[in-house]
Amino acid sequence: MHRIQCLIAAAAIAGSMTATVAKADEAADVEAVRQANATFLGMAGTRNIDAMSELWRQDDDVRAIHPFRPIDEGWDEVRAGFAALYELFPEMTVVMPEPHVQVVGDIAWVTGLEDFEGTLADGNVVEVTLRTGRIFERDGDRWLLVHHQVSPPPNEE
Repeated sequence: MHRIQCLIAAAAIAGSMTATVAKADEAADVEAVRQANATFLGMAGTRNIDAMSELWRQDDDVRAIHPFRPIDEGWDEVRAGFAALYELFPEMTVVMPEPHVQVVGDIAWVTGLEDFEGTLADGNVVEVTLRTGRIFERDGDRWLLVHHQVSPPPNEE
């Protein structure tokens, strides 16, 4: 009887340790995705399309949806869409004060409101809060963007 109790206790401890390790891994993944999202946002201000490209999976399945253009399908169109955005706004900053990050296996998504400020070529400044969603996919030890979507908030009446 004593041996069975010891085995049960050992199994309970092992299960508890496994759950603790899983929670630590999950927290590390959430933080890694949060950092990948922050890096992407920081790239907006640099307008460096080559550096920003390193944050994307570059194939035909990636997508981007911006309010000012049709859906960009595939890496070449996504890249062109960001180039058009950078041309439209020679200066810009984007911040997401409270990103919500969810990770399930090798897929993660970030949702939240972003504060966008961009200066047009004529000097006019555009300030808007955007509803945003991004999907990341794990690639080895990195999280790469596979989908980016922003939309203006609904009109408040």
